[in-house]
Amino acid sequence: KADLTLDPGKDSYAGTILIRMQVNKPLQTIWLNQEKLSIISAVLTSRGIEYRGHVIPGGEDFVGINFDKPISASPAELSIRYTGEVITRNSSGIFRQQEDGNWYLFTQFETTDARAAFPCFDEPSYKTPWQLTLHFPAGNSAISNTPVASETSSNGTRTLVFKETKPLPSYLVAFAVGPFEYVNAGVAGRNKVPVRIVVPKGKAAEAKYAAEVTASILTRLENYFGIPYPYEKADQVAVPDTSGWGAMENVGMVTYQQNIILADPKVDRITRQRGYAVAAAHELAHQWFGDLVTTAWWDDIWLNEAFATWMERKLIAEWKPEWQTRVGDVSDKLRAAGEDSLISARKIRQPIVTKDDINNAFDAITYEKGASVIGMFENWMGPEEFRKGVQSYLKQYAFLATSAGEFLDTLSSSSKRNVTAAFSTFLNQAGVPIISVALDCAGGKATIQAEQERFLPLGSSGSADQKWNVPLCLRYGTGTTGQVQCTLLTQTSQRIALEGAKGCPEWVQANDRADGYYRVDYKGGLLNSLVAGDVQSRLPAAERAELLGNAQALSDAGRLPVADVLWLVETFHNDADRYVLQT
Repeated sequence: KADLTLDPGKDSYAGTILIRMQVNKPLQTIWLNQEKLSIISAVLTSRGIEYRGHVIPGGEDFVGINFDKPISASPAELSIRYTGEVITRNSSGIFRQQEDGNWYLFTQFETTDARAAFPCFDEPSYKTPWQLTLHFPAGNSAISNTPVASETSSNGTRTLVFKETKPLPSYLVAFAVGPFEYVNAGVAGRNKVPVRIVVPKGKAAEAKYAAEVTASILTRLENYFGIPYPYEKADQVAVPDTSGWGAMENVGMVTYQQNIILADPKVDRITRQRGYAVAAAHELAHQWFGDLVTTAWWDDIWLNEAFATWMERKLIAEWKPEWQTRVGDVSDKLRAAGEDSLISARKIRQPIVTKDDINNAFDAITYEKGASVIGMFENWMGPEEFRKGVQSYLKQYAFLATSAGEFLDTLSSSSKRNVTAAFSTFLNQAGVPIISVALDCAGGKATIQAEQERFLPLGSSGSADQKWNVPLCLRYGTGTTGQVQCTLLTQTSQRIALEGAKGCPEWVQANDRADGYYRVDYKGGLLNSLVAGDVQSRLPAAERAELLGNAQALSDAGRLPVADVLWLVETFHNDADRYVLQT
């Protein structure tokens, strides 16, 4: 339980936190996370006995509470009174900002800034219910993760007691105080959860688009996950300015930089609206994948962020097919693959040793590569098999903290395939594979000779001697029509019989739907035959963009003659899709 006295116009605040705990063995000192907090008093109560605590400085991130005598193993309650700083120089911890002459307080606790607001166990594996009480000047309102349970006013001060949350890690706790306006955005899901857009004073009209679409996005997500939205409300909160982040998936209280969520309807643009829809799909997907089930440690934050990125792509493509977002997703994948080709690239699941390691994990490898690898395995497993695995995982581990192993093992159990082993080859090693494909039709039987290695830029000192379990999805045929065959490529060199081929196919597309996270090196004229004739009917825009980005990378690496790339420019210079044309 946290009880805070806050004033948006002041640079400090006072707080009390009560932590219920189980002491598993006798001890005399308890260590907590804290950052720049001044502790006034600490009292632990166990078995009716009070133990007075004394502060032991613990450096930048910790504080020790030492007691005069040992505490026996038993349930206990630790109550700490303290004061803290309100941040004005950036958007972390408890921070305040001014908008149109009014002051507001907001919070941003991911990754390790909850310790700047409360002395607490500020690590993701500690997942527990929280209950907040806020005292603040009249004329303001306040929001948090849960609805208000009770309200009182006295001597110019309002007090809101919020309902207890479901189990949360500290970084998902959130609140805000200020003269907000509230825009009704309808209800979502089977439980008719209220959706609101919370904005600074005077900006209610700018929430028009967000109020129109947010509930629909939330309902679509609920339908995919097969689990009712897990919380009691869904506030989307506009923050005047953020630094280092654009939006945050706080349970029941998602925060966004206001230029993402707000715009004057008279001058609003479709690109801005698409940007909000994508951000909302991402953050609201987290309410299940990342909030209902959270990561036990930061080395698996990729799973939260990669999954939400993959889900945002999937939802938007199905909800708004006229936006043609799949080709933009491919451009993001190509950018990540460019970073991943460097020998300095990190793994998706990189060990986390320092706080800086945590911050480094929020990059294109986590978001874009991670999402692309998830999409590749969804395509290999089949969308419904993958979905069943996701639903099983969320139901089994609801309100718990897990690791990537539990997720992958659930997919394996659900699909009766060894997803864990195959996925782990992408998870636990850096780099992007390059697959060389050659067509052989000797003896009237069509086969593909596929060989894999690590793709490296020209002049790289790295070793290409790496191997993945690659879900290789081929499409082959004649004219503009073909059939799909997916194979798990587990060997450095592997021959694949094209089982449905009648004779020798005219062309082979070695990355069906452009879902695969790998580059393709077409051998023996396969590139020429793939783009011959009516290529725009044969290859969707996403595949055309992937083909061109792939060719550019191979040319830069000295693996594809420049003349072949220039020939592709001739072929695609008048393409109807802007991403293809730009590439």
